[in-house]
Amino acid sequence: QEPGYGTKKLADGNIVLVNYEQLLQNEATKRILLQRSIDTFERTIEKLDARNDASKKLAKEQEDAKREADSQLVSARDEIAQLKDVVARLQRHMDAEKKRAPGSEARLFEEELAASKTQKEELRMEVESLKHELERKNDMCNKFEASQKSLELALEEIRDEKRQLQS
Repeated sequence: QEPGYGTKKLADGNIVLVNYEQLLQNEATKRILLQRSIDTFERTIEKLDARNDASKKLAKEQEDAKREADSQLVSARDEIAQLKDVVARLQRHMDAEKKRAPGSEARLFEEELAASKTQKEELRMEVESLKHELERKNDMCNKFEASQKSLELALEEIRDEKRQLQS
């Protein structure tokens, strides 16, 4: 027998020559490749975890921005309601003044009414703008949530593969 070789008797009674050096070298190569795969998967998992964290952070920021936009929208609606009330009072007052003494006071009230209507229109436009912004942010939140779910699924698949490789 040569060094590094040996014989092995099989279950069927046959005797075979085994190259133990080659066998050990093959096993060592397999272990090295397996370790490299594990290392690669671990780096991939770390990267996916970081992306997942960033996605969650961005989704939270979007949710905060959405809440802020909602709050601004409510405030704008309240302000519009107050302006409508002021306009109605001014209109009633102008109507009463016209009955009493038409003239310069009526013009002043009409000017105030026109200014209030302008403010009302500006606020209405701002509310519309906020609505569009809210819709845009809602769309972004939905996209980020879908992306986050996709990343979580990919991460879970890689973790499953890692567990399989390690066992």
